[in-house]
Order: sequence, then structure tokens, then C-alpha cells
Amino acid sequence: MLQSVLSRLIMPVRRFQYATGLLRSRLRRGRYNADAPYRAVVYGLPNEMWHAFDMAFPEYEKVFAHDNCSLAELRGQLGKRHMAFIVFSEAPTRRVNLAIKNLNPTVFHLSMAPVPILELSGTNVHGFVLDSIGSWIGARRPTELDLFLGSLDLSDRHATVKTAAGLLKKWQISSVKTDKVLIVPQVKRSSSFDLDVAELDDGLLALLEGVTEGNRVIFSSHVHDAWYSEAVLADFIHKVQDCRAVYVNDSPLGFIALLLGKEVHVSGRPFWAGYGQTECSALIHRMRPLETKEIVAISVLILTRYVTSEGERVQLTSDYALPSGFISTATDS
Repeated sequence: MLQSVLSRLIMPVRRFQYATGLLRSRLRRGRYNADAPYRAVVYGLPNEMWHAFDMAFPEYEKVFAHDNCSLAELRGQLGKRHMAFIVFSEAPTRRVNLAIKNLNPTVFHLSMAPVPILELSGTNVHGFVLDSIGSWIGARRPTELDLFLGSLDLSDRHATVKTAAGLLKKWQISSVKTDKVLIVPQVKRSSSFDLDVAELDDGLLALLEGVTEGNRVIFSSHVHDAWYSEAVLADFIHKVQDCRAVYVNDSPLGFIALLLGKEVHVSGRPFWAGYGQTECSALIHRMRPLETKEIVAISVLILTRYVTSEGERVQLTSDYALPSGFISTATDS
């Protein structure tokens, strides 16, 4: 009770200190756009991605918040009229809840693209997906990806599906004769990580019952770095080439493996599972089956925005490939 009262007293003081410059602000304004119809605070996105995201979504006039931005400063911005809150997928949910408490801004969910980085003629492009259908706080809420995958009619989008098929053909790698499987454990930030099979969740352990210990390869590069980082993706692609199948809970790396042409076993409920292209231990009800090229057409070509490092928006064609540096870097290491 006392802590709550003190918090209510301190918050206005902190806001005044930030507004007058007495305390150093942890907010940074994005590119000014007088024609932007919306305003938003962007929270949780790594600093190095700010410029690319700013250029990818010009319809928002943005204020970027550092991870260590104070709640007082966050709430001061979110309390302004018509201010949305764009939250990156890896932002701490508890802190987000505290920031929006009693303010009730519209909260959008931002994530890296299912295929976060692609290359054309030596130029890399980075992709983002912004789920704009509403608050992402609720459990098992329908996401924009879910809705589009479940209902978007592709019968009149032949060019898009053809481009997706071309991308898949370029991305897929040669199959190998081996019994080895690559296992991607779930990483929980609140606990220490140990490369022990006992640390795998029950769903993955059930899927792995028929796989001998000697054929299990644990992937751990995503423990200390984000799954979408170039180093992690390079290492994953290098390791998956020598494996027959990939086992994940709901890791986005499972989707990368699917695009590479690998057999994928899933114990969770990621957006790309349950359409007939993966082996799932959980019962996932989908409205229809989808081919992999259709999943790519919707999730990568239609719902993802890609930009170059200079901020130029690009439209993907079938010429875009996974960066050559992924494989060469991983092989050289």
C-alpha cells in the first residue's frame, strides 16, 4: 500500500524532471514526418534496428524508448492523446503491463520477419512484421498472421505464390543421409541454461522418444544472442545441413528449417505449424491446409516489410536469397 502511494507521488516528479531536462531522457525521436497519421512509442526494439524500422513504417511518427527507459518517462509519453504503444516481441511483459496500467493505449506487437534477413547482389535487407489488429497482451489471442493464414484467398494472387515458390527453390538445401536431428531448446531468461536433455520441455522430450542420444544435436547459439542475429542464423544453417530433421517447441528457427526443406517436428503452437507441413505433437486446429509456398506468400511477401540498411523499402522478388555470408561465415568458424 505504502509503495503504491509513493509510486503515485514520485511519478509526476520524475516526469517533470525528464520534461525539463533535469534527468537525461532515454527516449529518442524518429524521423519527423508531418504527414504521418499515427503516433507511437516503440519499446524493446534493439537500438541498431531503429533506423530500419523507422523507414519501414513511415505512417507512424515514432518515439523510440531504450530498454532501460524509466516507467515514469514511458508513461509520460503513453499518456499523450492518440499515442499507440508498439512493443517488440522480446520486451518484458511485466514492464509493458506496468507502463500501460490505467492508460489503456492501443498496443501493437512488433517482431522480426519470419525470415529476418535476405540478400540480393550483396545488399542485405531486414524485415519486420507489425501485428496491428489489437492488443497482444491476451493469452492465445488471434494474431494478424493467424487470421491471414487461415482465411486469405490466394486464388487470384498467382504472381505472389509464384514468387514464393521461386524463393523456396533458392533457399532449400541438399538433403543428407543421416539419422542426426537438431534440437532447439526453449530458452527462459529467468533461469540458467544447461545443455542437458533434461532441460528440454516435456513436449520435445515426448517427440524425441524414438531418437537415440547419439543422434541428438543440441543447438545452443540462441541462448546468448537473439535468434534473428546473423551469427545465430549462420550457425543454425551450418548445423542443420548435416541433420535429417529439426525439433523445436515454437522457435522461429523451426520455420527457417522448414524453408530450407528440412523435416520439422513441433511441440508448441507457432503460427507456421499445423498446416500439414510439420509434425506436431499438440493438436492445432487450422481452418485449412497450406503448402509451404502459400505460408511464405502470406507471411513473408504480404505481411512483412523489408528495408535496406539505408532505409529504402524493397519489394521481394524470387532473386532474393539467404545471405551467402551465413554459410561461409559458419563454415569458416
